[in-house]
Amino acid sequence: MNTETAPLSAVRVEPVVSQRQRDILRHALGWPKNYRNHFCTGEGSDDFADCEVLVAAGMMARHKKGWVPDTIYTVTEQGRAVDG
Repeated sequence: MNTETAPLSAVRVEPVVSQRQRDILRHALGWPKNYRNHFCTGEGSDDFADCEVLVAAGMMARHKKGWVPDTIYTVTEQGRAVDG
């Protein structure tokens, strides 16, 4: 029996993304044409918690603009890599 394991740096772990979070990433990118990269939502909305989870996972970045009352999220390279 082979008990060797791959070095940790060689192990690729796919992020666990819910269908709702995958839909948010797709919407932000304008999937399937990928013609934009933004998603606007705010506290109290149905999407806010999922966007914050995606930020914590490194798949989205949070931006605040003075001319928009809500938060703007953009998809990072890690988020773009989510198989969709």
